[in-house]
Amino acid sequence: MKMFLGILLSFLSFSQLLLTSAETIIALPFDQQLPDVARVGEPYTFELSSETFRSDSGNVVYSASGLPSWLSFDPSTLTFSGTPDNAQNVSFTLTGTDDSQSSTSEQCDIIVSDKIGPRLKSEEYLYQQLAESGNTNGYDGFVLKSQEKFMVSFSKDTFNSNNSTIVAYYGRSSNKTSLPIWCTFDETNLTFSGVAPAINSVNAPSQEFDISLIATDYA
Repeated sequence: MKMFLGILLSFLSFSQLLLTSAETIIALPFDQQLPDVARVGEPYTFELSSETFRSDSGNVVYSASGLPSWLSFDPSTLTFSGTPDNAQNVSFTLTGTDDSQSSTSEQCDIIVSDKIGPRLKSEEYLYQQLAESGNTNGYDGFVLKSQEKFMVSFSKDTFNSNNSTIVAYYGRSSNKTSLPIWCTFDETNLTFSGVAPAINSVNAPSQEFDISLIATDYA
């Protein structure tokens, strides 16, 4: 489930890594991206972050080896896709190679389950809760002013567990990286809160930040 925070400000946040010459490094490990659980008989798609590997020597080309027959990887879109036919977990090697042929690899795992996973109860119920927390754009956007305090709360019945047990909730940016530094997530109360950052100019355009609330039956 995604929601959008529309912030009236001009604000960019960059996370920089110091790289040694001609070296490819793991910048965002696969498991920290909370890869989706694959479900037997259901089409599976997971898009890898383009920040998984980084190098100061040109672009990084991605490849995956040891995949099962049902799962494929498209290096042009960094997307895994396929439909599992059994509940055997997947282990494979992900490799990044830069223009200087420097490469690094990591061992990755995808959980495969024959249980039906949690599902969003309804979009209408989601948007109703969003509206109860403050100003919205009338749909899926929560609108904030510069330096405005906010708290957006959701009920645990936002998701249907489908006879499985929801064991964890995560709040992340839409690409499953960490939330902006001005936004925190309380897993116990399913609450996003913080203070919108200051604008740099009265003429600054609005900025949009995509936020995801994730419920899972596998931590």
